[in-house]
Amino acid sequence: MLLLDKYIYAIGQKLPLKNRKEIQLELESLLLDEIEATYGENPTEEDIKKAITSFGSPWKVAKEYGNNQDVISPGFTDLFFIISKIIVGALSVAFVTIFIVGLFTKNPSGLELFKEFIKVPFNIIQASISGIGFLTIIFIILSRVFRNKVIDIDEDWTIKELETINLSPEQESKIEAVIAIVLIPIFTALIVLYPEIIQNLENLFEKSTLTLGNKINLEVFKTFIPVFVVQGILEVSYHVALLKKEIKTRSFYIFELAIAIIGLIVTVVILQNKDMFIYKNGIDAGLFTHSTIGFKVFVLVGLISGIGELISKIIKLIKLNS
Repeated sequence: MLLLDKYIYAIGQKLPLKNRKEIQLELESLLLDEIEATYGENPTEEDIKKAITSFGSPWKVAKEYGNNQDVISPGFTDLFFIISKIIVGALSVAFVTIFIVGLFTKNPSGLELFKEFIKVPFNIIQASISGIGFLTIIFIILSRVFRNKVIDIDEDWTIKELETINLSPEQESKIEAVIAIVLIPIFTALIVLYPEIIQNLENLFEKSTLTLGNKINLEVFKTFIPVFVVQGILEVSYHVALLKKEIKTRSFYIFELAIAIIGLIVTVVILQNKDMFIYKNGIDAGLFTHSTIGFKVFVLVGLISGIGELISKIIKLIKLNS
């Protein structure tokens, strides 16, 4: 009963990790008993759809079976988390904007630029803690006043939504998605507005008595910036969609694979570009030599990492379609 498996999976994605498997097994057993009692031992797909529909949306079932929070009423928890995400997202956009504006008004460079950059995530965290803290107080009050009130944010759910789900044992990390949404735009903006930061870092390395075998050719590197921007937009779009959907469908795996392929191609093109690196003695002595020490090392690490990631994603996609 593939449809039933997808339904139980969808419920599981909305349950806390603790006791998730036990609750899913209990729900599956309960549903199977109900289907057999109502439609017999050989139910049709239409019978299964009716049974699932009468059971309720995954969100509703998850709230009934998996929510043990006492501080905030179960009926308000999902709304609380949605607003919390909006607060973090809005503050992230605000502080990144302030940082970018500061680049034009203050014109920082070197160590000063690095300090301004580091301030961004700390400001986001500090402001988010204050905002979510105030939100928590409001929801605690609401939970006491409307203790039995339930806000169903999934009230428009239909059984057709199960058709897009690909069963996967992986648990998607929401924290990872939020971090990516915050940090990718920051790094992209930094590279777009101040690509010279790479040269500044190279100078800092040399001050630490480390002799670099190669340095970046900034003019050639700048020609790749539009590609980095497109990559950043794709990455952020992917994580925003995943955060919203909560469940990784086949289309997410394909999108993930496409991003990995693009990243690998860009890395290979950079590595093969003879003008990208300026060597100390004007000679590239080959890999695993002193001439490789420098920006080229990071590109090589990116290449190896990209190949491993691509293979991993291809294997996952094959398993889904098998």
